[in-house]
Amino acid sequence: SVQTRHFILFTECMCTLTSKTNQAEKTFVLIQLPKSWSAARDYCREHYTDLAKIENDEEQNEVNSAKPSNGIVWIGLYRVPWTWSDKSQSSFRFWDSAQPAGFETCAVMLADGRWNEYSCESALYFICYTETYQATKSFVLIQLSKSWSAARDYCRQHYTDLAKIENDEEQNEVNSANPSHGIVWIGLYRVSWTWSDKSQSSFRVWASNEPNNYDNEEFCGAMTSSHQWNDIGCSYLFPFVCHQETNQAEKTFVLIQLPKSWSAARDYCREHYTDLAKIENDEEQNEVNSAKPSNYIVWIGLYRVSWTWSDKSQSSFRFW
Repeated sequence: SVQTRHFILFTECMCTLTSKTNQAEKTFVLIQLPKSWSAARDYCREHYTDLAKIENDEEQNEVNSAKPSNGIVWIGLYRVPWTWSDKSQSSFRFWDSAQPAGFETCAVMLADGRWNEYSCESALYFICYTETYQATKSFVLIQLSKSWSAARDYCRQHYTDLAKIENDEEQNEVNSANPSHGIVWIGLYRVSWTWSDKSQSSFRVWASNEPNNYDNEEFCGAMTSSHQWNDIGCSYLFPFVCHQETNQAEKTFVLIQLPKSWSAARDYCREHYTDLAKIENDEEQNEVNSAKPSNYIVWIGLYRVSWTWSDKSQSSFRFW
């Protein structure tokens, strides 16, 4: 059965006792109007600040107290969706049955025109598009085998971007541009992993069969004794590698031999250096590898983006 959901929102206000420090505090308000999540978010943004963002146990208790004990209410947490390589949010989709399955992060068009998720490192042909000043698109098949990110870079250099398909007409045009009906990259992808500074460098050195999100609780990245990367539960205590970035955008990597959780390691790096290690190419991978003893597992700055708050912030507090 479908249950009606009310929703909790918050507004940030200045308290007179803390105004000298410009510290923002939240108050939570129950709105007893049945709405969808997106309508609830819009209402909160219009009348307050946003849907409830809960960042610690104290706020969890406040929201719990604000709602009826037997009620289900919306909060501001949502799963990050698929998006296009130009960051636009066109909602047109043409997925194959049982897709997307949630294992891969880049999208292809199959022989029958349906879409499927696919390993981003696979070497495939791809479809670029060019957009004119009249906002009309033309689609071009590029018969060069490239990974998704390399295909995107090629399209941006020579055309506009990887194919963005926004309606049935464009779907048919892309399908017609691929006469051999092989598997081709399109511009759809989902951001499942990002760096602690929120940047989106696509360089990865995952170990075989990783990341696997074992028991659905591995959301943080570590470099293992094999010098490759693994996803691990964020509460484990490991040494970690920070990076210091200079004005010339050059990085130096420093091993910190203090066992900490991923978030505590990130906070330490931000306090004393720039951030947890962000590794963007083979050279930096080798530098981090050299900075740690060969048998160490160390935290790096990569983490899984599976859920975020409606204001796009990345507070890691959860109460599943």
